[in-house]
This record gives sequence, structure tokens and C-alpha cells, in this order.
Amino acid sequence: MTGKNSVIHRKAQFARQEFDARGMSMSKALRVALARVADRHYDLPLVVSTVEQVAASHAKLRDHFEDEGLLALLGGPDRLAGAICLDTQFLTALIEMQTMGHVRQTAAQRRPVTRTDAAISAPFIDRFLETAHSQLADASPKLAGYRFDDMVEDARALTLAMDAPDYAIYKLTVDLHDGAKSGLMTVILPVDPVGVAKGGGDHIHAEKTTQEGLGDVARNAPVTLNAVLDRLEMPLRDACKLQVGMRFPIAPNALADAQLTATGGYVVAGVVLGQVNGFRAARLVSGRNGQLPTGVEAQVPMPPSEQRHLEKETGLSNVTTDEEKPSEQLDPAALPEMVSSEDP
Repeated sequence: MTGKNSVIHRKAQFARQEFDARGMSMSKALRVALARVADRHYDLPLVVSTVEQVAASHAKLRDHFEDEGLLALLGGPDRLAGAICLDTQFLTALIEMQTMGHVRQTAAQRRPVTRTDAAISAPFIDRFLETAHSQLADASPKLAGYRFDDMVEDARALTLAMDAPDYAIYKLTVDLHDGAKSGLMTVILPVDPVGVAKGGGDHIHAEKTTQEGLGDVARNAPVTLNAVLDRLEMPLRDACKLQVGMRFPIAPNALADAQLTATGGYVVAGVVLGQVNGFRAARLVSGRNGQLPTGVEAQVPMPPSEQRHLEKETGLSNVTTDEEKPSEQLDPAALPEMVSSEDP
């Protein structure tokens, strides 16, 4: 009889687990999945103390996560991106457990996140999402297909990479390794308009957005571009002696071989420096995919008056105008050595 009862009890237990999975909310699924993956795959004991669920429009998304720790972009179905943010304490505990086998009993200092950190954390994030989705079974498709896509440098870049109008945000406060550290995981998922209309899953009443899509955000985002004429190398002792008015030799073809760089020194395009209508200008000659078509550069020739003004200002008398030679490049051998007269 005992054996029969044991079998009946096991069947009842399995049936109850399946019932709980079908009725499990997103918040509970994330909490259960996080603890299960950390324990089974990484031998990292953790306790999810709180789960906060909020809703926000794309315009308010930046207010719900910090610009520190690992900011991971999630690739999802229908080109709807999500995100997972691991704060410094959570990320450090995960790294320490995999590299040293234990979590140190000290608070981690804030530091820049590296690609190595992202590579170590990616399998954890993928297992976490897969486990959470399995807990939801067929009750909600919100986590189906989401995987770690790429590490993002800062919060602004993460916001620009996400273009859904509304988002569901889950903030999991976690006690790691018996109180060694206390961390925060933030899961950001786009709200499914169809699912919300049907009333399925978690009932999230997101803030109304002003129909601000990714295109509007990108067009209004400030961008700083710098034209780099030339690069010089010098010892630190010489750099400390720089003064206003000092002159430096530059390459003869510097004007025709300048670079347009973004924040962090990222090269955006190759440019030719000159003037248009009395203003300093940069003509694009190459981009990320190589040289631009020949016709693009020839469509905007430099007026002869501006060409003469440029020759007078720079001392380059052998620069050929587009009207004279529209398809030829500047001959570096024909240009004299040039020194800058601007501030260093």
C-alpha cells in the first residue's frame, strides 16, 4: 500500500508542478529561473529578495536602469530587442564564482566592463532566459527566442538600440552567496500590444508614449564628430611642455587624408578638409564600407574662388581643382611640407 501511495503521490506532485507552471506569472518565473540556474549550473546560492515590476514608455526607459555594470542587449523575435542589466555587485559575484570558486565578502568597486565579462556572462543569461520561458510553458510567448546578443557600452546606446513603444521592466534584488554581496538584475522586455489587448500574461498598463520611435530618437540624439588632420607621437615629457603657439610638422597630404571620428576615437569616415562659402568644411570620401562612388565626390566640386582661398591660407599651391581634374587625387609628392598655425 505504501508503494502505491508513493507512486500516487509522485504523480500528484508532477501534476501540481505542471499546473503551477501554466499559472506562473512572469515575475515568479524570473525569480524561480534565476535561483535554479545559479544553483544547478554555477553552484552559486542566491535568494531573490524582491521582484519589482514596472511599466514605462520608450521615452522613460532610461530612468529605470543605471549606467554601470553589464548592459546586455537581447535579440528577440520580430526584431524587438530586450535587455538585461547586471549591476557591478551581481556581475562581480558571477565572475568570482566562475574564476575563483567562491564570492568574496567585500563590496565590489565600480569598474569598466570588458568584453571578457560579457563572454563569461552570456551563457548564464541564455540559460536564465531559457529556464524562465520553460516555467511559463504556453501561457506567455514573451521570452520565446530571446538570447544574449551583444554588450552595449553605455545606457544611451542601449536606449537607442531598443525601439518598441512600451516596455515591461522587472527589477530583481538578489542576495548572493549567503550575503557575500547584494546585487540587482534588471530585465527589460518589450510589451506585446496583441497580448495586452487580449488580457493575456501580466496585465501591464504602460505609460502612453508620444509615438516617439527609433527614427525620432536617432535624429534628435546629439552627436559629436571631430576632424582629425594628423596624429603625432611624442614622449610624455614633451607633451607636458606644450604651449599655445607651438608648431608641429604634418604630412603633406594631411588635408586629403583626414579622418572624421566619433566619441572614443571611432573612425566614421575619411574626409578631405577645405572650405565652402567661407566656412571650414569636410568632404566625405570614404565610409565604413570603403571608398565612396566616384560620382559622389564629383557632385560637389570646390569652387575655384574657394580653391584659391585655400591655397593662399595653407600655402599649398599645387592643389588641383575639381574643374581641372575631377577624377584625380592629390599628389603627395608635389605638396610641400606644411606646418600648422593653429593652437596645438
